[in-house]
Amino acid sequence: MRRATFCVKKVLEITGVERGSVGEELGFEAGDKLVSFNGEIFEDILDYYFADGEEKLSLTIKTKQGKKMTCKLEKTADESLGFVFDGAELTPRRCGNKCVFCFIDQLPKGMRETLYVKDDDWKLSFISGNYVTFTNVKEAEIERIIKRKFSPLYVSVHATDEAVRAKLLGRKSGAEIMPLLQRFKKSGIAVHAQIVLVKGINDGDVLKRTLEDLDSLYPTVKSVSVVPVGLTAHREGLYPLEPVDRVTARAAIDITESINGCRDWCFCSDEMYLIAGKETKDMSYYGSNPQYENGVGMLSRFIAETKQAAVGRVLAGNYGIVTGMAAERMFRNIADGLIERNSGLRLEVFAIKNECFGETVTVSGLVTGKDIISQLKGRQLPPKLLLPRVMFREFETVMLDGTTLDKLCGSLGVKIEIVDVNGEKFIEAVSEK
Repeated sequence: MRRATFCVKKVLEITGVERGSVGEELGFEAGDKLVSFNGEIFEDILDYYFADGEEKLSLTIKTKQGKKMTCKLEKTADESLGFVFDGAELTPRRCGNKCVFCFIDQLPKGMRETLYVKDDDWKLSFISGNYVTFTNVKEAEIERIIKRKFSPLYVSVHATDEAVRAKLLGRKSGAEIMPLLQRFKKSGIAVHAQIVLVKGINDGDVLKRTLEDLDSLYPTVKSVSVVPVGLTAHREGLYPLEPVDRVTARAAIDITESINGCRDWCFCSDEMYLIAGKETKDMSYYGSNPQYENGVGMLSRFIAETKQAAVGRVLAGNYGIVTGMAAERMFRNIADGLIERNSGLRLEVFAIKNECFGETVTVSGLVTGKDIISQLKGRQLPPKLLLPRVMFREFETVMLDGTTLDKLCGSLGVKIEIVDVNGEKFIEAVSEK
């Protein structure tokens, strides 16, 4: 049994304790409240994450019976206290920018209410990998980030030229980013950066300078993704912008690839390659690729996983693959190859045009249930449709527009299986049962 000494003496309430954890061994339970660690008050759950990595810890708690006590303990850095919280301790900070390309401003009416909430909170950057601008962070918070080593952080850079960045963020001042990134470098805070490319504003020479500036901070700036701006059909009254076209995308790819060199840190997204009419790179190009979730190397990885998972498997059945327009070509190529090698397999690809957001939006993650129903209802469909998990809210079976899985199945009269965007999971879905 782990030994600990107790002495009676902004609070985080524990809602659960993981089995086999340090916290369980010491007798902590749901309802207990964390008060301080090593004499410092818990500001929020981020301080718990920091404390959880400490090897020597003085932890003051208030039990659910109202008794205050301090527990002094020693553990290894990778041993967790195992406390679970309901997440209510963090209220996301609202965004104070007026970005000319803000996707939320371009949403049609009638979507889920939570989609219209704009957040720009560095805490969510650390916890969830959200990209944030750092335009609303006070000096005390910067000092806290450095002191606690909250790293890595995900930063929406867009441009290192202050005037260009101010224009993109819709700000009159406070858009400078390089001094903060340089400070992070000096303090050992790792950064993953994102550039949303807007034609005529931060492309061309501006993009080149931005990447060169970020290159000067390598390897503290561990990765950079360059993604095309997303423009919907609902931009009435907003800043006039043009979509990234073939020429702009090709130029961005050329600049990015030339600066990237052989270090595997700076990439254009898959969508940029599709707009440019170029083949996406082989998996080996992306290296460890920490920006996979941002659409970088996702198609290449899926193709590689599919090929590997299909080896030695018998694939059979009649399925339909539902996807956005951007991935149509990839899925048709995959389907043709699998059908050729498996006589008992039928795969039909259904690429959905995005009528909700506008046909310039082609990614699968923004396909809505209403568009699927309107374009597939009444058609001769296979008995089962495969839909990618990215079309649904995380951990749920509800789509962007509120359409549920049950409603989809009922409207189309077929079975539907939600499949993770993973080649092995896809092959499992079409394997002989």
